[in-house]
Amino acid sequence: MEKINLSKYIMEDLKKEGYEGKELEQKFKEIKEKLPLAIERLSEEALKNESLTHDMDFDKFFEEE
Repeated sequence: MEKINLSKYIMEDLKKEGYEGKELEQKFKEIKEKLPLAIERLSEEALKNESLTHDMDFDKFFEEE
């Protein structure tokens, strides 16, 4: 599996949100620590969902079970 370094994007977003200095460093560290679990949960959720196919009704795809 290819690893993607999201650090640049995380840092850019935090700066846009107004973080700077020590607060920026702390928030960056906090997000980086939580990222693997978040990605794992997203992957698990994606694997549970039904795939969209060319013949599927688009509205049906988004219906709640």
